[in-house]
Amino acid sequence: MRRMLIVLGFVAMAGVSALAASKLAWDMATAPDAATAQGYLYKYYLDGGSTPVPIVGVTCSGVSPSVSCSVTFPTIPAGPHTLTLTAADPTGPESAASTVLSFKVVGGPGNVRIQ
Repeated sequence: MRRMLIVLGFVAMAGVSALAASKLAWDMATAPDAATAQGYLYKYYLDGGSTPVPIVGVTCSGVSPSVSCSVTFPTIPAGPHTLTLTAADPTGPESAASTVLSFKVVGGPGNVRIQ
């Protein structure tokens, strides 16, 4: 069995706010290049939960040790949250979880109308 060490690091700082147009970004220091990192399978775990959510549409750039990846921020309800991220080679086991990212999703006004 081939084992792979994947080190994930968030670009964002803890306590940040996320809007609908925000991107979730992380570093893949152990990936040799962007194409390899883009081929990994990424999942996130929200608010300490044990159910993974697959991440699709990841784009990566750079070469080791400076490969960075990002994706449009997932749809998450407004309010404070935490998130961890994992990665896996398509034929390998899931990595350990990243450090915890704490953030707040900022919701916009709802039910806007003319009366």
